[in-house]
Amino acid sequence: MEGDPELIDDSEFYHQLLKEFLESCDRGASGSAFYALKKQQLKKRKLVDRRASKSRKIRYHVHEKITNFMAPVPMVLPPMTPKLFENLFGTGSQKSTTA
Repeated sequence: MEGDPELIDDSEFYHQLLKEFLESCDRGASGSAFYALKKQQLKKRKLVDRRASKSRKIRYHVHEKITNFMAPVPMVLPPMTPKLFENLFGTGSQKSTTA
């Protein structure tokens, strides 16, 4: 035997076990059991959502509730605000000097 002396070649032992197993079992019974099992596996469909393909199903993730969120409150401006902005920025009441 070549290679590592600590390795054991047990292939003969497994060949003998396999040979005994094949001789001990009835080939006709095991063959029919195998085909029955195979047929049952083919019948059984996988549980797959078939509508999910080709983007036919809406995919979404539920978000957690927002903490410390406050909806905006509309601000009521006093009636003099437009006049104040006109006076501050000089819009509206200026006359053209290029006439």
